[in-house]
Amino acid sequence: MVKFNYPDEGARTGTVEKRTDFIQVGKRYRVAVELVSLEWKPEKYIRFAYWRKRKSKTGKTFWGWASQTRWTFSVDVTKPAIRMGEESGLFD
Repeated sequence: MVKFNYPDEGARTGTVEKRTDFIQVGKRYRVAVELVSLEWKPEKYIRFAYWRKRKSKTGKTFWGWASQTRWTFSVDVTKPAIRMGEESGLFD
């Protein structure tokens, strides 16, 4: 499930239907391209997302959601992400 918060409308949800494999970016980040269905829209959306490696209070390492509303990775990262989306059938 994905969740979007809007200032005037509150939270709305959707579903990740497909996701590419992750591309590792340095030691602390990884990126993926997702095909997303939104509960309030008939169209499908492509979302570029990233996760950051974090530590829990107990010291356990995990991947935490880090995306906001923009994509700001280099062309060297973006091109393979788009290619993986194409190969995964996200744009069909």
